[in-house]
Amino acid sequence: MENVRSGIARKLIVVILLSSLAVTFIATALSLYSEYKKTLKSFGVRLDKIETSLLPDIVNNLRITDYASVRIQLEGLLHIPGVQYAAISHDGRNVVTAGKLKPGKTISRDYPLVYPSTGRNINLGTLYIAAGLEDIREKIKDEGIIILEHEFIEVFVLSSLLFLFFYFLAGRHLTYMSDYMKAMNYENLDRALVLKKRGKKIDEIGQLALSINAMREAMARDIAVRMEAEKGLKLFRDLIDQSSEAVFIIEPDTARILDFNPTVCRTLGYDCADMLNMKVTDFEVSLPDTFLWKKHVDELRDKGALVLEGIHRRKDGSQFPVEINVKYINTADRDYVVAMVRDITQRKKAEDELRKSEEKYRRIIENLRKDYFFYSHDVNGVFTYLSPSIKDVLGYTPEEFLTHYTEYLTDNPVNREVERHTEQSIKGGTHEPYEVEIYHKAGGIRWLNITEVPVFSNEGKVVAVEGIAHDMTSGKTADEQKRRLEEQLLQAQKIEAVGILAGGIAHDFNNILNAIMGFTYLAKLKTPEGSEAAAYLNNLMEATNRAVELVRQILAFSRKGAGELQPVIITPIVKEALKMLRASVPTTIEIRQHIASEEYILGDPTQIHQIIMNLCTNAYHAMQETGGVMEVRLEDIEVSPDLESLIADIKQGPHVRLTVRDTGQGIAPSVVDKIFDPYFTTKGKGKGTGLGLSVVHGIVKQCGGSITVSSELNKGSSFQVFFPVIHLEARDKTQPREALMKGTETVLVVDDEESIVMIASEVLRGLGYNVVSSTSSEEALRLFRERPGRFDVVFTDMTMPKMTGLQLSTAILGIRADFPIILSTGYSEGINEETVKKSGIRELLIKPISPEKLSRAIREALVK
Repeated sequence: MENVRSGIARKLIVVILLSSLAVTFIATALSLYSEYKKTLKSFGVRLDKIETSLLPDIVNNLRITDYASVRIQLEGLLHIPGVQYAAISHDGRNVVTAGKLKPGKTISRDYPLVYPSTGRNINLGTLYIAAGLEDIREKIKDEGIIILEHEFIEVFVLSSLLFLFFYFLAGRHLTYMSDYMKAMNYENLDRALVLKKRGKKIDEIGQLALSINAMREAMARDIAVRMEAEKGLKLFRDLIDQSSEAVFIIEPDTARILDFNPTVCRTLGYDCADMLNMKVTDFEVSLPDTFLWKKHVDELRDKGALVLEGIHRRKDGSQFPVEINVKYINTADRDYVVAMVRDITQRKKAEDELRKSEEKYRRIIENLRKDYFFYSHDVNGVFTYLSPSIKDVLGYTPEEFLTHYTEYLTDNPVNREVERHTEQSIKGGTHEPYEVEIYHKAGGIRWLNITEVPVFSNEGKVVAVEGIAHDMTSGKTADEQKRRLEEQLLQAQKIEAVGILAGGIAHDFNNILNAIMGFTYLAKLKTPEGSEAAAYLNNLMEATNRAVELVRQILAFSRKGAGELQPVIITPIVKEALKMLRASVPTTIEIRQHIASEEYILGDPTQIHQIIMNLCTNAYHAMQETGGVMEVRLEDIEVSPDLESLIADIKQGPHVRLTVRDTGQGIAPSVVDKIFDPYFTTKGKGKGTGLGLSVVHGIVKQCGGSITVSSELNKGSSFQVFFPVIHLEARDKTQPREALMKGTETVLVVDDEESIVMIASEVLRGLGYNVVSSTSSEEALRLFRERPGRFDVVFTDMTMPKMTGLQLSTAILGIRADFPIILSTGYSEGINEETVKKSGIRELLIKPISPEKLSRAIREALVK
């Protein structure tokens, strides 16, 4: 078989054949031996049967001397397999014999021939039977040969089938893999081993193929890595050889030079052959003997690497300074010392020149003006020099200030740029002068203008940063004051703009509220008292009144000058302010209120509202990030002598105390005394003007009250405002509802809003007046000119197209002097009671106008 040509195939055939033969022989031998034993046993059984079955007949025939029959009987014994010879002997001689003994081993048996007779046994002789073993063995041998032939054929056929099966499953693949492995080399490692097998299941042969492919891939990777490493080593060696620095590889114990690059020979002047016979101590001046070298190696072994300076001696005896980067290398085989040496002759010369230059310029710098000082620091930011004039600028001596430059900077955000500018200088970059805010030794602050430049070594490396600091505090203070005044002006302009916007909104909103209030009133007139609809209308009227109050507060933004002090109960002001705050305060802040005061104080409602809004807004800002609790309390207290002694500008007696407490971040003890100063703020830039608490403080003082603050960092702050109580004699604190005042006069109603004209006309007609209405001021003037005596009073709006209410009033008064006119307005900054009175107008009403106010204003105008 041509395919069966591999060593393992031949060996497999031999093993199978030998194994088959061995198994066959052993099995056959065991079988024949078993057969031999069985034959012997069977022969013994037959001999035993002779004694029982044949001996009696033989004895009887001998007794009657019938030797012919006895011979026949003996010859019959010869037919027993294996029996060769039978004989009867008596007295030592054979009487009858049959057969003949063959050479070889035999087995025999003697049988006594005894005849019993009248009480005694008569011995007739002995029967001797002999069987030859050779016959038995020959028979078994013939059977064994037949068995061997059959067994060998069966085993051979089975072995051949097994071999063919093995060859199909494994042998051919092993032969293929063997040929693949023989053909494998570095050039064809990319060719994978692929077996020609059916099915996707992977058996042991498949696993072996996968292992061979994995080994092939690993070999390819290892070879690639080794080739890359060889390239790297060659490149590394090329780089070392081409390096401008001298590179030494040194034996640590003896200081002997093991290897070096060509730069070593060039710098020291020795031949390369000479260098291999030299030691470090032969050319390093600072290490002249082995003792100092070993001490140096011990230090190097502990630290691993060192950077130091030394002096090398050339072959001609000249010396030159060097910078040495040395490292201790520990490998599995041995230890090495690797040193990279650079000639620093030029650097030393430059440093010496720089030192001389520094000394010259230092003398100049130290005589600078007293508002300047010169400095230099290393690349780590540590000052290396400060001119004496720093004491005039910052109060420190140069020795006291020689530390990291950031140690004395304030927390001003402007200082965040310092580190960036310094890093830029250390990297060799340039930048514009910049400002820093820094602490003075005495405790104040100074503003410095910094101009600095990097200092380079001959190799182009930044070794230091030098700069000049100019004290510009006085100019900065003036600029800061100017900036604050500009911010104050800008804030005032913003407030003015908000006021104008608020006025415009209020004018339109008051017209809407006037309509809502009027129509609600008219609807109530037509609704039975006590009905469900009447209750709805009452609720609508209450909501309208709250909206009126809200508009009044919006209008407060546009007011100028100090408010007019008047008796006021501040409980509703506090409640309304908290309602407004709730809409803008996040739900993470809980608002708790305890309002329990009905006493009068002297103050302006708008300013009181401003106090509450400012204090609560500050509390909200303190808890904006973390959330918390805002507590507002209003209660009556009696200021005792003890409390009077603790609080400035407060007198004994009854007071109303307003408390606003928060659980926010608190106020630092160092600034708590400054919070009422104008422009002082603890908020970040753009988050506060610094005017809120100073305005609150001014309003409280104007009301004759006092304000206190207590705070603890990270626990919160508490503001308490004390207002002195005023006593009003016989004044009912509950305001009675105004009564509607009736009349029969003729009223001219003028407004460009049809709804307002309709409402006013319906209300006045219901009170008994005659009403003439118009939505045009020009038409109203025409009606009045046609019949001046027809009208008793004019009720007109202020803001109307083409002709304002004030212009209409002036024209009417020109026709009938001292004619009663009532002017109404939603909002007008230029109109107030004083200007109205000077114009001859009897009454000024601010929208929205309730029927009660309208009826009272008409009666009062007619009376005047």
